[in-house]
Amino acid sequence: IPIRGFIGDNKLNSQTIEKQLVEIETTLNTKYLKGILLLVDSPGGTVSDSSMIYELLQEFKQKHKIPIYAFVQGLSASGAVYISSCADKIYSTSSALIGSVGTLIETVNVSQTLEKVGVKALAITAGEHKDLLNPTRPMSENDITWAQHICDSSYNDFVNVVSQNRPLISSEDLKERLGARVFPSKEALEYGFIDVNNASRN
Repeated sequence: IPIRGFIGDNKLNSQTIEKQLVEIETTLNTKYLKGILLLVDSPGGTVSDSSMIYELLQEFKQKHKIPIYAFVQGLSASGAVYISSCADKIYSTSSALIGSVGTLIETVNVSQTLEKVGVKALAITAGEHKDLLNPTRPMSENDITWAQHICDSSYNDFVNVVSQNRPLISSEDLKERLGARVFPSKEALEYGFIDVNNASRN
């Protein structure tokens, strides 16, 4: 199963992975199914798709009592690490990059630009924080606090998944020592992100 490109786009999302798993069950005699190999080369993507793909693979693995292996061909960052955490063993090429356990919310605020050109934006809402991070109005401290809360919640889930599935990596390691950096495969092996470095797809 290829985990290539941005997680959450039309070619790689929870629906496309679920479809592939259903096709495996319907077209193959699953008693001959020995395992699943994930071919990974991805910069990550959305939290929702990354976590759902991880859950789908975990459920399939437990249902059919088969191992899952991951082979990092180039890049396994952020959401790709999340998904690969379901693997019993993770292999990589010597030139691969692995890591970036973190979450990110990006926004651009254009309220001052609109004010300079004489444009006033209006958002009619019901419910506190409904227009959270609205780029057309000045950002408040409450906006930042709540956005940070959302980011922290997703990050803690991510950290828990990685630390529970990678025996050499604790949540403290991720939060205090390793951070959200990306590591060359040799270092990734030392830290416990992968199990075998300098592997060949063959």
